[in-house]
Amino acid sequence: LKTRGAAPIRHFSVAMPRLFSLLSLASAATTGAWDASEWLSDESKRDGKAYDPAKCWCDDLSEFLGDRISKIDDTMQNLESTAKVQHYQNEQWRMEAKEHKAEVGAHAETLGTASAISTRDSAASQDEVTSLRASLDSLDQAMGKVQEGTQIHGTLQGLKDTFAEKLKEAEESDKSRQSEFDDLQESKQKMLRLAKQAAAEKEARLAEGLAEVSRANTQVEKMSAQREDDAALSFAAKDLCSMLADQAEKRQQLRQAANIAVSQANVDAAQAASYKAATRVFTLLSKSARGMAAHRAAAKKSKAGSNTTRHVAKHLDCATQLEHAQEDKRRASAALEDAKSTANAMMAKIQKSGDIQAALEQMLHSTMSGAHVATGKSVGEVKKSFESMFAMAQTQLATLAKPFDDIRAKGKASTLAASRVVTVLMGIEADAAQAVVDAERCHE
Repeated sequence: LKTRGAAPIRHFSVAMPRLFSLLSLASAATTGAWDASEWLSDESKRDGKAYDPAKCWCDDLSEFLGDRISKIDDTMQNLESTAKVQHYQNEQWRMEAKEHKAEVGAHAETLGTASAISTRDSAASQDEVTSLRASLDSLDQAMGKVQEGTQIHGTLQGLKDTFAEKLKEAEESDKSRQSEFDDLQESKQKMLRLAKQAAAEKEARLAEGLAEVSRANTQVEKMSAQREDDAALSFAAKDLCSMLADQAEKRQQLRQAANIAVSQANVDAAQAASYKAATRVFTLLSKSARGMAAHRAAAKKSKAGSNTTRHVAKHLDCATQLEHAQEDKRRASAALEDAKSTANAMMAKIQKSGDIQAALEQMLHSTMSGAHVATGKSVGEVKKSFESMFAMAQTQLATLAKPFDDIRAKGKASTLAASRVVTVLMGIEADAAQAVVDAERCHE
């Protein structure tokens, strides 16, 4: 019995190393499939390295455009409100200037009338004075021809006294009238001068107001055009970024499908190899001892998978006028610098699209090359998965250039529109600087 029992044990100890050797060969048969899984893992990393910067660029560009469009809307609303208020202020100044001009006309007419009346009254007074003096001369001559103390001399003397008194009254009346005319003329001339000054001031304010409305309307016009170009660029960016996200998602899905196919192929190969090895061992054992038929080898299933995750100066006192002018200059300079800064930032973001496109194209080319090689080394569902990856990369590569070209074209239009706004703001800053100079001269 011992002899019989020893034989099976001896044969079993010899068969087990052979079993392990066969199982090792079965595992080695799946090495090629696991290399494909490693390539898929590397491909996922290359994809993320190309797409993640693209996603960051998309988020940055979208946020930048959203902020700029919102800021343009606020600025345009403020400008339109300012222009509307200034329009009604201009109408008030226009009416006041018209009233002051009417006052100038009325004062000038009054002066003319008063001057005509004064000239007429002066002429009449001068005629009366001349007549009275002539009468006095005649009386003096007549009195020289009669004897003093006579009744005729007394009568002539009475007439002379009367005419002399009238002459005095006439001369005093003419002097008083002339003084009144001079006072009236001085007063009217002062009123005329003030009315002219007021009319000129209102016209100057009106001119400034009209210029402010014109500047605001021009700025609104240019900013409206910039907003349209920015909106078009924003829509194009959303389309491009949505396309890139969809493409990345589809690439990930295909990699996952390929990983599943490779894993299933590994499991099938391992099961087939293990079964074959076990069958051979069982044959050896059955020949050695029929009692060892109850010992059977089982193959272990392997699982593999991978997932990818990503994630305007007023005519006030000199000090106030200078203060307002300096504040207007500060605001104009700040608006100009902000416009220049955003324009430069936009140019930089649009230029970066070239690097983003190049990285994605390089990644897709690499995917096509790798998928092509993997297809030649695979069969069945694994091969189909790699063929799908190749076709998908080829299709995405063919559709990549156009949306990026569209982004750059719309970005150029947006940049040109922004430069027109900058030009307008440069003019506004120059006007504000001149207003400061004019206000400083007010102190001189």
